[in-house]
Amino acid sequence: FWELGYSLELAGDKEGGQKAYEKCLDHNPNHSVARHLLDAVLGNTTETAPQEYIAELFDDYADSFDDSLVNELNYVVPKLLKTQLKELSLEQPLQSALDLGGGTGLVAVELKEYLDPKSGIIHGVDLSSGMLDIANQKERYNETFVSDIGEFLEDKSQGIPNYQLIIAGDVFVYIGNLEQIFAGVNQRLQQNGFFLFTVEQSPAENYILQSTGRYAHSKAYVQALAKNFNFEVLNVQEIIPRKDGDQDIAGFLICLK
Repeated sequence: FWELGYSLELAGDKEGGQKAYEKCLDHNPNHSVARHLLDAVLGNTTETAPQEYIAELFDDYADSFDDSLVNELNYVVPKLLKTQLKELSLEQPLQSALDLGGGTGLVAVELKEYLDPKSGIIHGVDLSSGMLDIANQKERYNETFVSDIGEFLEDKSQGIPNYQLIIAGDVFVYIGNLEQIFAGVNQRLQQNGFFLFTVEQSPAENYILQSTGRYAHSKAYVQALAKNFNFEVLNVQEIIPRKDGDQDIAGFLICLK
């Protein structure tokens, strides 16, 4: 029933999609995928997408992910993050970087020229083992971790205790409330380290769950979190991270120190 609902939604029948999601939940009230998609249809903003939804979505998507994003959706976030790193004019190559929600490692590919070629390391963390399998096959990370990114950040026994750079490209579209993330990055970032990430633009005051099942965040919300967790805001840039069908998505690229 949830697959029927998703298909109906894609075909433009939102009312039919809603009824199918509700039917799925009648059979299985704990079906987190149907619950998230129904919330998106109804405009109910939750704090985060369920882990099962994210893992299932990207495990299914893994084999075609790179081609679909780059060639069909005009996904430019990795190159935009690379440009932002270049503009920081780092005095020395990076010794350590952490790619949150790194997936197949498209962002990592763009980061590598800023890492020390002899001793620099880059770690990738993602809920989807299928995505990280592809990243590992292509040797895009020194080490990968199948984990929720908030839980990874809170656990200093995973990876190395502190990183010079923490980056998240098109990841927070699956997380509404970013407080846990900011608190975790604050704990895992070295002094004078950098936190680079993108979000989709929200017209609401803080964040909203859109009908696409993706979250959008306001500039004011991100700036308030930066202040609360002792980050200096270096740059907030309006971007178009990708397309959704024929529509350009409005986003922000944010650089904090």
